[in-house]
Amino acid sequence: SISAAGRMWAYANGLSIDERSAAKDETDTEIALATAVAEEDIDRLLVLGGLDRLVDDRLDHLLATVAALGHPALARLSSVRAVLGTSEVVVVHPGHEARLAIDAGQVFSLLALHGACHGVFLSGARWPLAGASLAGHHTRGVSNVAEDDTVVGVADGIVTVVIP
Repeated sequence: SISAAGRMWAYANGLSIDERSAAKDETDTEIALATAVAEEDIDRLLVLGGLDRLVDDRLDHLLATVAALGHPALARLSSVRAVLGTSEVVVVHPGHEARLAIDAGQVFSLLALHGACHGVFLSGARWPLAGASLAGHHTRGVSNVAEDDTVVGVADGIVTVVIP
């Protein structure tokens, strides 16, 4: 999905546009992620979303974007992040850790949106974790506070960090 102005900007800046039928099974974000991860020399992923609550108030699209960030094919990347509106989402796959680029006092949440997580560690936060388990139906990781050098990792499962 792209506006006429967005299409013109892309053409003017020499960007290619992968045109697909609107009648498809995947979202545009899922297609873009699959295209990006197919590039072998890519190690980090940053999704910039145009979440504008005044124009695009589609919770289903937002949830689908966050769900797509947990795709198993993205586990090979060292960093999976998205900026969606005014929030940042950091997805941590097993075997990786994420150093959060946030100031002391910043609120953030750890969520098990892609299923249960085990061996969760969190340092540099008011409420650190070591070997913790998070479940999608519990809110244990919500509203923590960064202190300094905040790092998140997981042994099993996928942890989604939301920085509002």
